[in-house]
Amino acid sequence: MLKEKFGNFSEKLVKFSGSLSPKAQVIIFLSLFFVLISFFAWLNYTINPYGVFNHHLNVCDVYDRSCDREIIYPKIKASRYIDYDYVFCGSSALLTNLSEESFERMFPDKTIFKLAVTAVVASEQYDLIKNFIKANPEVKKIFVAVDFDEMTNSTENQLPEYGENKLNGEELRFLLLSFETLKFTLNTVFTTFKEITVPTFMFSLKRDSFFSKFKIFREYRYKVVTNHNRWPKRRFADWNNRKINQPLFEHLKKIKELCDEKNVEVVFYTSPLHSYAIYDIYNQNVYNEVENFKKELVKVSPFYDFLYVCDYSDKPISVNNKYWNDALHSDKALGDEILNKLVNGKGNYGIYVTPDNIEKVLKTNREALFAFAKREKKALDEYVSYGHLDDSCEEEIIYYEE
Repeated sequence: MLKEKFGNFSEKLVKFSGSLSPKAQVIIFLSLFFVLISFFAWLNYTINPYGVFNHHLNVCDVYDRSCDREIIYPKIKASRYIDYDYVFCGSSALLTNLSEESFERMFPDKTIFKLAVTAVVASEQYDLIKNFIKANPEVKKIFVAVDFDEMTNSTENQLPEYGENKLNGEELRFLLLSFETLKFTLNTVFTTFKEITVPTFMFSLKRDSFFSKFKIFREYRYKVVTNHNRWPKRRFADWNNRKINQPLFEHLKKIKELCDEKNVEVVFYTSPLHSYAIYDIYNQNVYNEVENFKKELVKVSPFYDFLYVCDYSDKPISVNNKYWNDALHSDKALGDEILNKLVNGKGNYGIYVTPDNIEKVLKTNREALFAFAKREKKALDEYVSYGHLDDSCEEEIIYYEE
């Protein structure tokens, strides 16, 4: 019956279109195309998956790392009407460990902008900071996260060109009309609902809720909320033959000079790595490059060091370790400790490194690493022998970054 009705409708549609003049057919086609494109643009604007447009209808709560370079300048331009106190500039390490919730809780009287893209290199950080200051000259303080692994990469700058201080046609087409944005809009609406909205609604972050009485919901919450991206054994980087790229430090110097010129306070700090990753670097005979990295960084400016073996990083990565997502990315609990040290100068985590104490710090860090390696020899041997790196794993790793 349904097939017959559809066939009759198709015949009528063909007859109707055949009765129209070619001009009318073109007008109808173009009108339908315009309506469809307008709907896509409206959907992308309303959902606002990249958080660029200044309205409060956003329903997405995940982060698209594949397009972060395309959207970072539109975000800067959209922020030019806000007076920012602090800016944090860095890579995926910063995206995973510094949250908007922590900013609001710890610094309710400050406006803070996360200026970050994944795998950022120092030349890109210089351009990001330069253009942010151009759009927001009132900024008071910039914190620059420097990653050891990114300082061993190339100097290639993959950022798009920064145009005038408003969204240009190319940026608007990407944000509103591109297939990438539409795909991300639809996917993140589903992901937000399935993996964030539903668990939050069911449990309201409380263990004694009605739904927690049912095993199926307890297991669902455990899998989605707690165990979504922690992989205790999997190695995430091959450090063999890594060497610091000296020209990248020149870009850090340019950041320092620019901030001094614009009367903006700048604070450098090293992004943390889990002790397993630090040992892996040592095991692959490139730990001396970590030390060279810190020696070169202190020539640019004194900095806060979070890249060392300590009580926050020497426990195995697991669902019970709130500080780490994986060996290269700390979680928001450790980000709070970093914030506390950077902004308030408080807490036990983080060492302020200067030209006067650099050698002492390196010696202390080395001793802590050797003691850790001796104490955890069995677990570390298993970790570094986990096979050669590849991109395969049983489940997709999901980061809730914004």
